[in-house]
Amino acid sequence: MVVCAMAGVLLLAPPVLSAPNTWTATGSLSTARAEHTATVLPGGKVLVAGGAGTNNAALASAELF
Repeated sequence: MVVCAMAGVLLLAPPVLSAPNTWTATGSLSTARAEHTATVLPGGKVLVAGGAGTNNAALASAELF
């Protein structure tokens, strides 16, 4: 599974179950962030953590989808 979080929207590309090269919007991030990590957890949830906010300051927060 590929995860992309940018401009405040989390997108998931599911493994082979849908048409190739497609993305599915899953929800909005409460904090827009760049240079973060996005990790697929067992069970399919995604943890988005850290990164830099809109003012380029480091974020010490995480969001679970």
